[in-house]
Amino acid sequence: MPLYALNCVKPVLSPRQLDILERVARGQTSKEIGAALNISPRTVETHLERMRMKVQAKTTTQLVALVFNPNQTAI
Repeated sequence: MPLYALNCVKPVLSPRQLDILERVARGQTSKEIGAALNISPRTVETHLERMRMKVQAKTTTQLVALVFNPNQTAI
């Protein structure tokens, strides 16, 4: 992903997706996130999968890094 595109990552994610990603970054599991948001753990995983596709991240770890450290280059 080009460096200029990284600055645009947060706007392409919905508020719900950003909430889920912030919780992942804090170390919560899909089960914990689902319970807190009244959604199933599978729905959490679906949100994560769609976010990875949107920002072309291969892993959730890379997704977190790209969204919360936009000056970092993609691996």
